[in-house]
Amino acid sequence: MTQKEWSSLLSEATKAAKDLNDKSDLVQRAIDEFEAKLKELSFGIECWLEDWPLSSEPFVTRDDDDRPDEKQKMEVQLGYGRYADHWALLLRDATYCDAGYCVAGDMAWDLQDGDNVRPLNSAPRMLRIEALKRFPSLLEKLIAAAKEATKVIEEARTSLK
Repeated sequence: MTQKEWSSLLSEATKAAKDLNDKSDLVQRAIDEFEAKLKELSFGIECWLEDWPLSSEPFVTRDDDDRPDEKQKMEVQLGYGRYADHWALLLRDATYCDAGYCVAGDMAWDLQDGDNVRPLNSAPRMLRIEALKRFPSLLEKLIAAAKEATKVIEEARTSLK
């Protein structure tokens, strides 16, 4: 590569990085605005998009004799819940184990671990970008959860009369 080609490539990289950073600022602004709106709504309900993960990686554990033992998958899921002392948009690493049966033709999975939770704001850029597509689905799920909780409260109140 000549010095001129190298210089041109660096110039192109500088422009691409600037464009990406400018657009990433818009992504962060969208995340902040959605999170602020959810806090304002005060749902107070934890909710996870288990059916639409940001990423999913299957793997197989091995027994002591190094034979395939158990099918599992690791997913990164978007959700909303309490983190430290406030409500936030969150990501969690969820590990699922093959439940050994199918439901409507799809493999059934049992959640084994979902304790590794972190704020969406601290996620790598590509996960934050991918999360934007799921905001409407997360809001729909929160609405459904709020309606279900309201129904349970009303039923409990009626049964106490």
